Amino acid sequence: MFSDRGFSGANTHRPDFMKMIDKCRQGKFRGVLTYKLDRISRSLLDFVLLLEELDKSGVELISCTESFSSKSEMGVMIMKLLIMFAEMERKNIKSRVRDNYYSRGEKGFYLGGYPPFGYKKIPVTLYGKATSGYMISEEESLQVCRMFSDFAYGKAGVSGICSQLNLSGSRTVNGCFWSPSTVSRLLKNPFYAKADWRMYRFFQEEGLIITSALEDFDGEHGCICYGKSSSGLTGKHLTVGRHTGLIPSEIWLAVWEKFQRNRNYSFESKTRSYLSGIAVCKQCGGKLSVTSAKGITYLYCRKKKVSGCKGGHSLRSDIAEEICSKVITSRLRELAKLRKKQETSPLENQLRSQLVQVSAKINELKEKIKDVSVVTAEVFDKAICELADKKLTIAKKIKKIVDNSGELCYTELSRTADDWDKLSNPNKRLIASEILETCVISDEEVEIRLK
Repeated sequence: MFSDRGFSGANTHRPDFMKMIDKCRQGKFRGVLTYKLDRISRSLLDFVLLLEELDKSGVELISCTESFSSKSEMGVMIMKLLIMFAEMERKNIKSRVRDNYYSRGEKGFYLGGYPPFGYKKIPVTLYGKATSGYMISEEESLQVCRMFSDFAYGKAGVSGICSQLNLSGSRTVNGCFWSPSTVSRLLKNPFYAKADWRMYRFFQEEGLIITSALEDFDGEHGCICYGKSSSGLTGKHLTVGRHTGLIPSEIWLAVWEKFQRNRNYSFESKTRSYLSGIAVCKQCGGKLSVTSAKGITYLYCRKKKVSGCKGGHSLRSDIAEEICSKVITSRLRELAKLRKKQETSPLENQLRSQLVQVSAKINELKEKIKDVSVVTAEVFDKAICELADKKLTIAKKIKKIVDNSGELCYTELSRTADDWDKLSNPNKRLIASEILETCVISDEEVEIRLK
């Protein structure tokens, strides 16, 4: 007897099934007896190939329940018809399961699996049905906030965060050690982000299927991203969840942008100067790289071999870095004094949501006006003007809130300036690219212009 428990009939690559086929090929059987044909296969193509294989081996296929045999042409025809129905039923079941999955996700139901790190699962009732929800775990949530803060402000990279977590005794939701890929997935997960107008606009631009209304992006609840498994976000579904978000949208988006700019992280981590690829040659404008001689590193022009450029070849990289670092840290401290609190007030979030809606309506009317009569176009023009006035009014209200937002604060920028020497080259490079507009280097001097 051959039995494959836990395997679907949709798949013919089953251990015992393959053993049976091998024995049939060896001529050890005269017939194969099955309880029902769909226990053999639920794919018509696989079933036809199986019949051909058994026929070559001189093996008869017999179904106990349907009372058919592959020895007669009528039996083969009826078998194929039954398999077609079984295949159709399998696809219907798969479709119903998929539709139910997306329906549950849209309503905010629990979709299974471990709760994300920083949350714990609790029983809740939604729409009269018992399901599970998420509640913040105080100790783990502090670790999550620290992870986002350290990565966003350049205090540690993915590997550094991973090492810190493992050394502190922290473990993942399934009790394993942290790995860089696990940390990376956590930092990219929209589940932690507070859903506001910024996140709504970001998800729109990324091509997600947003199933929640703009008004649901209240700046308090987190996001639930689900759908086809792929590394990117495009094509996935997005719903505002019922759990409280942990990370302000500004921080989450900064982390996401950093990942986008830092795709070649492993290569950049080996860079011996954070100015490599940022600084340019004064003579030809080409990017500068690093070379070493007798244990000393120098900046040299990449166009030396191509065009024979003779500029920017003898300045030591540590001298250039020291000059740039002083300018960058000074600028970071200035920005820290000028930077206001990033938390968005509920009123500001509501106004910005209205601004997004009004802008969308204006764009929609501008598209429609191309295909209407002159009389209708005048009506559309009037509507567009009214919406433009409304947009201006909302923008003024937002500006007033921002201007009166109150207390200035020394944010992570000042801490980044103080810890500059502790940062890795890739993190320094990311910050330098944001602060420096140009960094022109010759053999004797460094010219810097800030953004």
